[in-house]
Amino acid sequence: MADIDELKKKLEDGWIKGEPYVFVSYASKDKEKVYEFVYELRKRGINVYIDIELQENISKNWLQNIKERLYDVDCVAMISFLSLNYFRSYACLIEQLVTRSEDLKMEKGKYLENFYIALDDNMSTIQKMEDAVYNNTVAKESQSMAIKMVPEEVNVLKDVMEDNIAVKSKLKKDVRSTIDGLNTAHRVAISMLSYIFKESSYSIQKYGTAGDCAQLMYNNFTNDKNDKINIDVLEELKKKYNNASSSATTTSSTASQSSASAPAVKNNTTEVDIENNRTSDNIQSTEYSNVANNNDTNSDEINSNDIIGDENNTAIDSVATDDLATSTDNINTTDNSRTRQATSTGDIRFTLYGKEYELNQSDMM
Repeated sequence: MADIDELKKKLEDGWIKGEPYVFVSYASKDKEKVYEFVYELRKRGINVYIDIELQENISKNWLQNIKERLYDVDCVAMISFLSLNYFRSYACLIEQLVTRSEDLKMEKGKYLENFYIALDDNMSTIQKMEDAVYNNTVAKESQSMAIKMVPEEVNVLKDVMEDNIAVKSKLKKDVRSTIDGLNTAHRVAISMLSYIFKESSYSIQKYGTAGDCAQLMYNNFTNDKNDKINIDVLEELKKKYNNASSSATTTSSTASQSSASAPAVKNNTTEVDIENNRTSDNIQSTEYSNVANNNDTNSDEINSNDIIGDENNTAIDSVATDDLATSTDNINTTDNSRTRQATSTGDIRFTLYGKEYELNQSDMM
């Protein structure tokens, strides 16, 4: 998964104004998956609008932005990323209501096409949505999350609810009283379920991976047989994002190779030093009878590269121990030879405390 800040930076200037585009509706808490999807779709040449800054810094300006972008003649569809976070967001509820308003229909000649993507399996069908929203644990958590809208947000929500025939038919109270009741995330979630999804039939696509999901949407948008929406692939956008992706991959690969090569050089130098030490030890040990054993030990160590660091110490200790043992044996052998050296007459000569003595054979009888 790409770094979220890096993705955000790449998406900020990727929308091409004046060309047909799709609008992305999402909860800011789900931004990581959504950003990846938008990046993948733009790589395929699809013009996507995403209000990154406005979603993360909610202010009254986001309301104006919604109207401008959704009412724009170049806006051909909305992609909605469904999750519990989405259902709890009154901003997302407003976006859904705008696409179904009579005012927008009059402006564009039809309601705006909406494509739904379930970020979680519990949003993949209407029944699963209902089960998730009314789940005891989820409902308790949602009820504990207070919602407070500023007056301008209340007014916009009131307008779009009154302008939505399907919503008005389901209201048991007047619109203003209904809005006043949207004081918790749970109330927003059940309103989203009731006004937008329940008793309706929608095709909902599962997210899967960003690349696979983007490819499915691309196929949908560019299919000539799709009479609901058809959007041209922008080669300029496609080239821009693919070049950026290639550049990032090359940079990452170069950095990885550089960091990997430094330790490799260091390790090779270490091994050369180790080999020099071993050669020196082996040369010194050729005086002794166990040189073959030392050579065998060194041969095994050279082949065991995975634990070469540990074996260095073992090899040095082994050579030192063997050298000491061999030296001691040779010294002892030399001393014993001197002590037991016999003369031609059978007498024995020996050295004691640096002074040489001779023992006649006749003295030993």
